[in-house]
Amino acid sequence: MKRTVQVTLDFANTGKKHLLLSLFDDYKQEVQFFIDYFWKNAVFSGKFVDKCTYSLSSSDLPASLKQKAAQQALQTVKSQRKKKRKSKPYFNGKSVELDQRFVRISQEVNSFDLWFHFRGLGFILDVPSKKHKHFNQYKNWNLKKSIRLRNRDGKLLADLFFEASAPAKKTEGGIIGIDQGYRRLAVTSSRQILGPELPQVIEKITRKQRGSKNYQRALRARDNYIDYHVKQLPIDELQAVVIEDLKNVKHKSKFSKKVNNKLQYWTYTRFVTRLEELCELNGVRVHKVNPRNTSRQCSVCGYTHEGNRKGDMFLCLKCGHRDGADFNAPKIILMRFLSGEPTEPRQESCSLGLLKG
Repeated sequence: MKRTVQVTLDFANTGKKHLLLSLFDDYKQEVQFFIDYFWKNAVFSGKFVDKCTYSLSSSDLPASLKQKAAQQALQTVKSQRKKKRKSKPYFNGKSVELDQRFVRISQEVNSFDLWFHFRGLGFILDVPSKKHKHFNQYKNWNLKKSIRLRNRDGKLLADLFFEASAPAKKTEGGIIGIDQGYRRLAVTSSRQILGPELPQVIEKITRKQRGSKNYQRALRARDNYIDYHVKQLPIDELQAVVIEDLKNVKHKSKFSKKVNNKLQYWTYTRFVTRLEELCELNGVRVHKVNPRNTSRQCSVCGYTHEGNRKGDMFLCLKCGHRDGADFNAPKIILMRFLSGEPTEPRQESCSLGLLKG
């Protein structure tokens, strides 16, 4: 298991902050130099960068940092080539990956919980930080020696990486289906509702000026809201959860401009990531099934028709089964797994799925 924890480096004095912030500009230029080189020369494979390559740069950065920049550039180019749009990437310069050659972490020194000792960057710095509640959750995990140094609008941050062995998967307990939606974050086959105020949380984001501090604060509030409600699942009582495989689903503009503006802040990936992390910690399996027609299929007789779904209600046109639409869908998700139906994710419209439940 792997987890990332963010801590602030803003306890550093002004002079130290200036040196660290100046590193981002130099490193950005260096990474982009190597991106341009790899792209021009069609270097799209490999795991390591040799000395002949990173020596091409004439910058004043230390050789070891040039090597690191070249390595990050190669990974960026390889990642871009896997995407459908294969245009040359541009490095935003907001992060610097540093391994143990450049930073050492010490704990419980003086009045600070953490110290970052930077070396080999063209300067030598010791920067303090402090642990917090999230950090202490992983006190028994293995703290890796590498960090990601980040610049968020002039605020210095460090991402720390923790690892631990995953617990054995459970063989006893319940299995539930979970249906995600926009009006409600999620509804389970056991009729538990998670995040019923999600539209109001998203509404607050749309009222903020994009890019402003209040906008960023509203985005974090949405993420915290999702994190909180995922933890309300009775995970201790479960051996498995079943969700829709939405990785290939695209949002098609079949609604008004106002509705589409809100839908762009509906983030099912955040929910799935937090759910998978929680399940991993507790030995619970996560299964995914085909999302097609989960809102139109009857959980009693299996009949599928678009007319079965009438707003917030589900009324089967064949057998007459009536239920809340939010409660029928997770039952279908669970049934598809229990029946052994293969997962075949498809790229399709979310015209019903996004607005359900």
